Amino acid sequence: MSYDSLVALRGDDLRYLGEIIYRKETEVIKSQPFNSSTERNKYLDDCRTTYEFVLNILKDMEELYDKYVEDVSKGPIAHQMFSYVEHGVNVSFQVVKNYSVRVSFLTKLKKHTDSLSDELRQLDSQIAADVEKLAAKAAKYDEVMLKCLKNYKNPVSAAFSKWVKTNRLTFNQLLKRYKSELGFKGSFESLEEAQKIEVYDEIVRASGRGNIFKMGIKEVGATALLLLAAGIMVWDIFTAEHKIETAFRDAAVTAASISGGMLGEVVNAVVRVAIADAIEGATYFAVAAGLLASFAGAFIIGAFAGAILDLIFSSGGTATLSTQGLKCYVAPMPDGAVLARQISYNT
Repeated sequence: MSYDSLVALRGDDLRYLGEIIYRKETEVIKSQPFNSSTERNKYLDDCRTTYEFVLNILKDMEELYDKYVEDVSKGPIAHQMFSYVEHGVNVSFQVVKNYSVRVSFLTKLKKHTDSLSDELRQLDSQIAADVEKLAAKAAKYDEVMLKCLKNYKNPVSAAFSKWVKTNRLTFNQLLKRYKSELGFKGSFESLEEAQKIEVYDEIVRASGRGNIFKMGIKEVGATALLLLAAGIMVWDIFTAEHKIETAFRDAAVTAASISGGMLGEVVNAVVRVAIADAIEGATYFAVAAGLLASFAGAFIIGAFAGAILDLIFSSGGTATLSTQGLKCYVAPMPDGAVLARQISYNT
């Protein structure tokens, strides 16, 4: 696997990355065998909504920064918050390559940054302790997103991923092992959200990528975002040594076309291949791999993506996955990390 580092784009370069990804995604969607033009237009609308969400969250934070740029107390905090958003958007493009999942990540990011923005507006600049507290908070979350970006791919973690595969650990068994090491009692699903993030972060640390997410768990408004981001990184560690070959993609694409895009049939088709390859926890593997890691470049796309991943990462892979009535398609998505590097090299 490639360990090319991810790059942190800013300003116009970041917006350009978003535009390129959006254009490529719409081309892919238009090429899919939808049952009707109405269905195709719904996917195109969802894709555009995700793109516009990015532009709006960047615009809102830029306007906040411009408002306080001359304020000696609030200006530096607004700048740090803008940096946090830019790093978060970079993660959404380069780590989250499925736009169906990206909108969930961005929604959580916006909810948290809206809360921080409200704190900044209400901040009394004359109270030094409050200024320092908010400045430290903004810097902390900016650091979390930057570390998530910079440490997402790390050659040091390859040995850990091989150890996971060699020991045939399921996703839930991996979480259970590190939950126990932290001394947490009960099932993973029963833990508080902050504790779940600690478990994920301990796996990230054990893999050699360092602690990333634990530093932000004291803020209630950030837990949903951190849980998703941490879950995505641990899933990458978990699956790094699993060969997701064209057989998975072919099975998924065929099932989607035959079944009219029913998620259950797509998952069942991939599970049959996964079981043949002796992959433990095949159902969860099929769903999460299709949403996050792709089947040899092809992703499961559908409006349900964010909700299903939230369920997987909050339960640790034990909750019952209901696919009844959920429609999806399986399509190749642009690689935001590759496109970001190209932009970086050309500027």
